[in-house]
Amino acid sequence: MNNEHHIIINHKLANAIVCSHAVFNYLTAIQNRITFDQKRDAINGLSAYAKFLRKVISLVDLSEWTVKEEVELLDEYLQMEKIRFGELFDFSIDNNTPYQVLHVLLCIPFVELLVSASLKNNLKPVKLTISFEYSNNKLLLNVLINQMLPPFDIQERNDEQQGRFRLLKEKMKLCASEYTENITQKQTQYTLLINH
Repeated sequence: MNNEHHIIINHKLANAIVCSHAVFNYLTAIQNRITFDQKRDAINGLSAYAKFLRKVISLVDLSEWTVKEEVELLDEYLQMEKIRFGELFDFSIDNNTPYQVLHVLLCIPFVELLVSASLKNNLKPVKLTISFEYSNNKLLLNVLINQMLPPFDIQERNDEQQGRFRLLKEKMKLCASEYTENITQKQTQYTLLINH
């Protein structure tokens, strides 16, 4: 893998995540908590927001870290979405491979795009189940969503999300990663092959 190209993609992905509308919409959710005198929730939310941003920015010069660290980042991001959407969003993360190593800034944009697609114009609660597994010398990220989504490549996205999608595809190509999907009428299962 070309290390310079890898660092450039990491910078672009980190910037896209930090500057996304979803992150700024989270600040609006915190503002609402302040308005309705939910100061403890607002303070906790701001702390989580700062921790998440600091962690994403620190990843730009790294190439790999552990699944345990990735799960912590995913949990922070998904907790932010939970604060934004309340009862309309829930998630769980199962990690049986905490010390396996994976590429940074690969899973978070993948999951973020799936969360955006599942919450778009949706009135029923979204449940996301995430798991990491190591099988046949391959690390896999499984994402199960309790609804039928269009295929990942053709999901409706705004310009900003489409830019992150293009960066994610470039990152996947650099990391020799690929995904599969299984769409039924009740759920959609995505599996991201993280490394070979």
